[in-house]
Amino acid sequence: MQVEFFGLNDEVAKKSILDEITSLNHKKYKKVSVSFNHDPSFMLPTADFRVLLLWEPKAVMPWQYQKVNHSAFDLVIPMSGWRAQNLDLKEFAYHPYDFDGIKSITNNEGRAKRLVMINSAKFSSGCSSLYGLRRATSKKLFEIGVDYSLYGTNWHMSKIMEVRKRITSLKNSLLAREKICFQEFISQLWYSYPEYKGWVENKFGVLSQFQLSLVIENEQDWVTEKVFDSLYAGAIPIYVGPDFSKEFPKLEACIIRANPNVDDLVRKVRETSADQIARKQIAIREFLSDKSKTGIGFWHPKEQWGHVSKVIHRALLSA
Repeated sequence: MQVEFFGLNDEVAKKSILDEITSLNHKKYKKVSVSFNHDPSFMLPTADFRVLLLWEPKAVMPWQYQKVNHSAFDLVIPMSGWRAQNLDLKEFAYHPYDFDGIKSITNNEGRAKRLVMINSAKFSSGCSSLYGLRRATSKKLFEIGVDYSLYGTNWHMSKIMEVRKRITSLKNSLLAREKICFQEFISQLWYSYPEYKGWVENKFGVLSQFQLSLVIENEQDWVTEKVFDSLYAGAIPIYVGPDFSKEFPKLEACIIRANPNVDDLVRKVRETSADQIARKQIAIREFLSDKSKTGIGFWHPKEQWGHVSKVIHRALLSA
């Protein structure tokens, strides 16, 4: 069986998928394509069986969430169990986190700085986007005088460039025929982010200086590397994202969960005590030391890409 990859440069992923399915002697399917995201304006891969990995969320690539796009593939795998539920899809995986070689810095004592957020400035016009919440929360924290620093890229871009990016996000949403959220589209349009400190060369070095890390995901049903970066750096995440309590209780114990609104985020920043931070440190050490599927080991690339490979294997056998 021949396998062709599109947009997938991860060698661990490729090897895992190839090892799992190239040995199959399938009478019906001789060529399989695996697409790492797909723009429906592009030509479909030429294959007998097409697989689509939904790597980016809707806030980034709204066009690839059109039903007509999914129907062109034989198997669609969101990189989020919560996203799969929202899309009524049975199969899913999660974004892997490669923690090999990362040394945890879980000692939070003696950190004089209170709160940091590390994100690139991004824009969306979709109602599921949390980019506007990042901007509004950053502004509020600065206005009320919280010891808070913002790092990342594009926060001090020219207003002309920012308007262009916002218009592009609106066009993308319109092309994808998704519901437009006007408030998200114009959120903090004229704000200049005086709390911005610059881009980050060593994210762990920056995070390790702070007691708390503000982690607001792209969307409510998506989890990325940001929460794990904070855990390894010992900065307790004040977190807006999916609920881990059922599937990943050890991970849920590591974070300070906040509702997706500015007031609750500010309240959590102000009310988090030294005792609470100490308890979270204990939970983080337990989670990071657990290399099994109940701890950080679940998120390792070999684990997640191995799962993706088995999902594709099963789909081919049952087709």
